[in-house]
Amino acid sequence: MKVLPLILVMVFSAAAFDAETAFGLLEEQVAFGPRLPGSAGHEACRWWLIGELGRYCDELALDAFDYVSPDGTYAFRLTNIIGVINPEAPRRIMLGAHWDTRIFADEDPNPARRTEPVPGANDGASGVAVLLELARSFAENPPDVGVVFVLFDGEDQGRIGGMDFCIGSEHLARQGSLMYSAGIVVDMIGDADLTVLHEGNSVLDAPDLTRSVWDTAKRLDEGTFQPGYGSTLNDDHKSFLVRGLPTILLIDFDYDVWHTTHDTTPTEKSRYDAAFTITGEPPAGVDGVHELAAGTFAQYHHVGPYDELGAAFGEAHRQLRELGGYRKRKTACLEIYRNDPGKTPPAELVTDIYLPVEKS
Repeated sequence: MKVLPLILVMVFSAAAFDAETAFGLLEEQVAFGPRLPGSAGHEACRWWLIGELGRYCDELALDAFDYVSPDGTYAFRLTNIIGVINPEAPRRIMLGAHWDTRIFADEDPNPARRTEPVPGANDGASGVAVLLELARSFAENPPDVGVVFVLFDGEDQGRIGGMDFCIGSEHLARQGSLMYSAGIVVDMIGDADLTVLHEGNSVLDAPDLTRSVWDTAKRLDEGTFQPGYGSTLNDDHKSFLVRGLPTILLIDFDYDVWHTTHDTTPTEKSRYDAAFTITGEPPAGVDGVHELAAGTFAQYHHVGPYDELGAAFGEAHRQLRELGGYRKRKTACLEIYRNDPGKTPPAELVTDIYLPVEKS
């Protein structure tokens, strides 16, 4: 989460960017489960993103459209979410990131898991988390320029069903309605060992903007930005570059678990590893905050199929925010399965979700 505070310094006067809050926003996205288009997690996260971005921006627009893959296998609705702060300013910049996750983990080292979806903690949630925290920062400290935030959908489905990468950004760029002086797209910037190198298309088609970013990083003695060259990528910046809008990509593509089932946060991995099953009736008072041996936990009671748990985690986080007075601790969540799934209809499965919290 080091990159976007630097962007903040590069483009505007410094505002109060909170890296812990940004990481919490990443975790909230992962809690919805994979956000592949057409899934319950994708739909639940879409509404959450609309609410989160909408409460900080002066204007909010949705670029929603139906898409069918070239081979006819996939059909879903995609939504680019666009928020603007200070829309009356004569000069605008664009900050973008994609929010969808990949349908298949086709790079997974285990062939048996290559048809599973990608959780997308880094490849999907990291860039969005930083943009949402930047939106909060700018809402509190309005810049002199207009800031357009774009959360792109359909970026990560290339080579599946004949689909291209960057479906949403191409759809938006083709309309010609998004204009700005400079743009920065961030992708895969949540790696703990973050290194950002020059990206080929950015250097070729937006050399002045690229040079300005790296010069500023050097002045700030920010070691994350290195002088070497990385990959040349077809990411969400490319559709705007080819239409003459200077836009660069900040990415750390050296990520061992790219497009695998292991693109998770440590907390999310622990949530799966520590899951266990018990029998008995749910406790009285299905929701609330409880003191357990492992600390303080907010309890959320879910009834329904296990494939709805991603959306249930998102709802649990939303209710925690509404409860007020608590924030999430960085330790493993717990799931308590109250039924035997072999003997219980999916609609009647009972799961207690425990979110680790502390007083804020």
